Amino acid sequence: MNVEYRRKIITFITTYFSDTDLNTLAFTEFPDFHNRFASISDKQAKALKLVEWCIRREQEEKLMRLLKQEREKPFERFFALQSPTTPSSTPPSSLAETTAWLFGSQHNSDKNLILTSMPQNLIISVNDFPQQNQATVYQLNEATGALHKLWSESNVAILPQPVFLEKQNLLLLNPVFEWNQRHGGLYAVDVQTRKAVCITDLQGDVSTPVITSNGIFITTSKKQRILLQYENNFSKVWAYDFPYWQRAQTAVSDSDQIYVSAGKSNILRYQQDNGHQTKQYQLHQEQGNAVGQFAVTDTHLFIGTSNGHIIAFDKESAKQVWVKQPGRGITTGLLAWGNNLYAGSKNYQAKRYEIIALCQNDGAFAWETPFAAKRHFKTPLTMYQNSLLCGCDDHHLYALDPLDGTIQWTHQMSRGIRARPVITTAKYIYVADRNGRLVQLAPRTLSAGEYSHGNNTNH
Repeated sequence: MNVEYRRKIITFITTYFSDTDLNTLAFTEFPDFHNRFASISDKQAKALKLVEWCIRREQEEKLMRLLKQEREKPFERFFALQSPTTPSSTPPSSLAETTAWLFGSQHNSDKNLILTSMPQNLIISVNDFPQQNQATVYQLNEATGALHKLWSESNVAILPQPVFLEKQNLLLLNPVFEWNQRHGGLYAVDVQTRKAVCITDLQGDVSTPVITSNGIFITTSKKQRILLQYENNFSKVWAYDFPYWQRAQTAVSDSDQIYVSAGKSNILRYQQDNGHQTKQYQLHQEQGNAVGQFAVTDTHLFIGTSNGHIIAFDKESAKQVWVKQPGRGITTGLLAWGNNLYAGSKNYQAKRYEIIALCQNDGAFAWETPFAAKRHFKTPLTMYQNSLLCGCDDHHLYALDPLDGTIQWTHQMSRGIRARPVITTAKYIYVADRNGRLVQLAPRTLSAGEYSHGNNTNH
């Protein structure tokens, strides 16, 4: 068994087995090993010892059979990627660009492109500010490649993520007017007629709308939490004011509950239908403030903090289950997928940036992939066909294997990436950089074209 394959087995165990699961497996199937090494507290170290123990005693086939028996589907996905007798193939250095577009007024000036997916279409929100003091929203037809202008306004910026309501065929925008005064609003744009209607006039920053079972949840920096229903012209279902100021936060909808930051050290959970608070998740003072996007699973709420903590709460008891402070600052928000929790981080001690994966059950490190010192990861992480997509300030989009952190492929842009990559229903990847360049990526594509939006837009 080669070293690389041995490493993959250890990664699989630490990813898909909790410390309790690993102890149970050792106790029932490898009692001699359990008697000698059960006291090891670090799960990765214990997994390493178990693999080495089985190799020395020629019991690796038994171990692999038990791992498959206990975690059949993850096992088949994980070990189908590489067999012990076949060397791993070299991953492609990049996905080919099928098409590219250039937005904005000046090269090398900051362009804030925000991407939103809708069926057979991509929505591109372009903030050309302060060069042109203008925000424009385009609709890209994936079948024809045609761009249509949906909405445009001067002296405005679109800061939060627009949201598409498929049933209503409406695009929700949160433009901030009168830039210095931070005066916001919520607009609905009909994507067929291209008519925009102001739903509600709001003060201050407005968060990305969160789609719930019965309406749209938004927050503002002027102490408001509001749920708007779809019917009756988006009338208010309920609204609450808070006694303190904070920047508008993106909330998370989960089943019939809404999770949202409240102040610096609390996450509150509300009932969607009536706005009643059902839980409060409290951070300790030394843990810092909640920052970035938090993640919700069936059993846990995961939060990153300003002091570099990652904290797992039990959703129902609201108690902290585990806390990790690995000497890192969280830069991307958190993404829960499979049995792992993913984040971009800055390792202050090693003076480098990393993508890290923790086991959701106990917070143990599954893997970490280091990058050079100036490679900032600030965009939210995205999953695409068993690849973890990470946009970076070093002009590259990276695709990592979520099981072990190896780099599968990269794609170089003309400038740093700050917008979240978007996956459309046609399975294309769209990624934009700070020069206003948008590209469409797809596997096994041989050619690329490039167009200026001024020559390729139907107004």
